[in-house]
Amino acid sequence: MRTHPCPFSATLGSFQIDVGGGVASVCAAKEISITAFDTNGAVLADYSGTVSISTSTAHGDWSATEGGTPSGDPPTNALAPGANDSGAAGYTFAGVNDGGAIAVFLNNQHAEQLTITVSDATAGVSTTSSLLGFSENAFDIQNTDALAADIVGGRDHNFRIDMWRRDPSSGDCSVATNYNVGAIKMWVTRVIPDDPSGAAPSVRTGSGVFGLPNSSPASANVTFPFVAGTANFELLTTDVGKYRIDVSDDASGFSDQAILGATSTLIVRPFALDIQAAGNPAGVTATGPAFIPAGQNFNVTARAVLWSASDDGNDDGIADGHADGNPSTGAILSDNTVAASFGQESPTEGVQLSATLIAPLGGADPGLGNGDSPSDGRQIASFSSGVGTSGNVFFAEVGAIEINSLVLDGDYLAMGSARTQKIIGSSYVGRFYPASFALTAGSVTEACDTFSYMEQPFVADYQLTALNGRPAPTTTTNYAGAFAKLGGGSGTFNYGARGNAQDLSARLAGLVTTVSWSAGVGSVVLDPVTFTRQLSTAPDGPITDLALGVIPQDTDGVTLATASLDLDVDGDSVDDHGLLGGSIQRYGRLRAKDAFGPESASIPMFWQTEYYNGAQFVRATDDNCSQLAFSQINFVGATTSVNAGAQTVTVSQGGVDSVFDFSDPLGSQTCMTASEVGFCQGFAGVAYGATGVTGSYPVEVNLANYPHLRFDWDGDGNYGDTQLPRFTINFENYRGHDRIIFWRERL
Repeated sequence: MRTHPCPFSATLGSFQIDVGGGVASVCAAKEISITAFDTNGAVLADYSGTVSISTSTAHGDWSATEGGTPSGDPPTNALAPGANDSGAAGYTFAGVNDGGAIAVFLNNQHAEQLTITVSDATAGVSTTSSLLGFSENAFDIQNTDALAADIVGGRDHNFRIDMWRRDPSSGDCSVATNYNVGAIKMWVTRVIPDDPSGAAPSVRTGSGVFGLPNSSPASANVTFPFVAGTANFELLTTDVGKYRIDVSDDASGFSDQAILGATSTLIVRPFALDIQAAGNPAGVTATGPAFIPAGQNFNVTARAVLWSASDDGNDDGIADGHADGNPSTGAILSDNTVAASFGQESPTEGVQLSATLIAPLGGADPGLGNGDSPSDGRQIASFSSGVGTSGNVFFAEVGAIEINSLVLDGDYLAMGSARTQKIIGSSYVGRFYPASFALTAGSVTEACDTFSYMEQPFVADYQLTALNGRPAPTTTTNYAGAFAKLGGGSGTFNYGARGNAQDLSARLAGLVTTVSWSAGVGSVVLDPVTFTRQLSTAPDGPITDLALGVIPQDTDGVTLATASLDLDVDGDSVDDHGLLGGSIQRYGRLRAKDAFGPESASIPMFWQTEYYNGAQFVRATDDNCSQLAFSQINFVGATTSVNAGAQTVTVSQGGVDSVFDFSDPLGSQTCMTASEVGFCQGFAGVAYGATGVTGSYPVEVNLANYPHLRFDWDGDGNYGDTQLPRFTINFENYRGHDRIIFWRERL
């Protein structure tokens, strides 16, 4: 039988009623804190129940303010006090706005001991406090600091202590103006088990600085210059903690009984969280220094730190310029003293990490990722000496981020979410770049339908996808614009070629690459690319298995993923390029020859493209693409008239016309245009039209723009002749030689 745990739904379990040491004055209001806890002992931050508040003696009056001053954790909704001096009140918690906790005031003019009970009748939950004693002579300690109850570790916090007494004759309350005692007892009482047992605080009075013990001292240990019953002091903290400050005068003789007093429970929080990513150069713009590939785990260290005036210009207890998305404003926290006991609380406190994209603006923001940890790497739950580290976070996109941090449970030492949310810290991390490129082969567009001549530019296109470094990589869509570091003059494209079982990379030329990036996908066009003739330029080939490959590398060193390497260019049995496609390369040439015939008949034309088949040159029967511009054909000494519709050129030489027919000799293709002679099935033209009279028509062809059709026609070893040898069409009377019965031209 399989069982499944039921999801936990937080419900009210109890209340915590803080009576601040159990000491109060009949002459001053006592601040009482009430916190709702769930059945697991956690603060019920969204509690919205209605409670009744009562005292065991049915004495006292409740209020939300004292003399117009709110408490350290004022209630959001209105407090409903009961009848005068009834000790009763009612309140409805305001959900997350109260954060499950409020602080209110109790005035009681009766010198007595009592308890306080808080009840939620609907939930059936009731809690009673420990004893609270109201005395006629008592110390009343008031928080006079600008931050009120928000005590920040490392920041001096102001208090005032008054010795109140009620006159036994008149019953009037007042500060005992004749109380001018010089020294009293003062100590720390820690809230166990919450308090992390860190360094004890000190106090600064007008007489000096005094350390506070963890229990009542044997004799007066703090010198106060009480003046007319009042003294001021500052609480000096060097660590976090949860405790109260107790005071006692049991030796001055002012009263025959000990005069007691205590603060409410004080929670000393960290000022901020110093967040550092190991090795982070903080490149926050497209031109900033690179950090690590997107998707790769990295280490983040969090330090709970103490306050420094230079980091809190407006003295609000919050680190300046953090969690605001502006890299230029953040206070530097790396030089702040650590709050060594952070993380030793009970239950232990931790840090929650998150991230916000700051560049590129408007880019994809997947947030901070949890790495390979079985727990959540974005939660730092273990601290030593105030420092904790996670090595299991990643950011899956290209760009720069701000890593933000908050206290993990959102309620540091149960002081409420409002104060806890002030404990922040952030760090700018970047620049993240892709881990690799995936290659998607597109197509190779041959220069001549199904093949290309050597030295003839052809085109290849393909696609690159920028990937992150996760175990199952995904596209980094922010790799675009200024954050794309490949193309437009940035990065390199190293092309290679293999064919005929040889590395033929050295014969690649041209290689003009353009790339357009959008959402992490680059559309790449290689135009042109040329496969050159061999170094000697002598005929070779054909190469029917030429494989074209590429290794791109951007300026951050990003190159092809191993999975995209599928071409072994150098033949060492290790794939070293990504395959773009294949090409058939032929060594070609243009050939034309003299023509002879009677003036009374047309003479067959002989203009053809040829390629070397490994043994000899043969007509390129599948060449339907070669073209010669009329501007490169010199009909020597003649004038011409082009009839594109008829695919003819009328050549006039000395007043004698011959119509050169450049139509398809083997079919019905349109070979000639108004500007070019075209080749169909390797032929150009049918016949030179009869002239009726004798005449000759010399022709020259300039191959300067056609390197793929050149040849060594003059036999000097240079196969790059830019001029086709002049050939002549001769119309003349010719009867031949009586002793010759057959002849043909032989090349």
